[in-house]
Amino acid sequence: IQEYGQATSVTGICGVDIDAIRGWQRSLGSPEVWLAVFDSGIELANPEFDGRLAPSPAWISLSCPQPGSPAPSTCCCNGGNCNYGDPDDVHGHGTWVAATAMANHDGQGVMGVDPGCTLLPVRISAMDDGKHARVIIALETIDDANGANETYEKVKVINMSLQLIETTAETEQSAALLALLESLREEGVTTVVISGN
Repeated sequence: IQEYGQATSVTGICGVDIDAIRGWQRSLGSPEVWLAVFDSGIELANPEFDGRLAPSPAWISLSCPQPGSPAPSTCCCNGGNCNYGDPDDVHGHGTWVAATAMANHDGQGVMGVDPGCTLLPVRISAMDDGKHARVIIALETIDDANGANETYEKVKVINMSLQLIETTAETEQSAALLALLESLREEGVTTVVISGN
């Protein structure tokens, strides 16, 4: 957000940052802009997201519960199209990513890069990895090429901070994944992907 040469595990380079503070002088964001966070879900009760969540019918949860938790009657771990309901975070990674992106500007805790947008939680995995099939299902839900579902038209940014596990089958799905990302780009949706940082 603002790099002034602070030292953590490495020493930063002053000025090499996203210039968020100057951006905040122009705008703190708008609730009309939805940010979809594809991750391990979010801690739904976290005060950093108070009043900022998309309506619950829009939430997407495509991952199986954490090992050892009660299993649902049907399981889509192998790519089936189902929704587990609440995308509560069972790992912590998704909550951390979402807070970095858009935590409330309320003088408490941290402030995210865009403290005014609306958060759409998308649980792809119980951990911080993901399967191509689940990512594709969630992107198809948001892309909605037929325009039948207006719920997701407010999604303007998709953040995916996850590790896609490559298998032969999933490598073959890469073309479909790329096509969906291109379709969303043409519709004005910005997708930010990071892995292995």
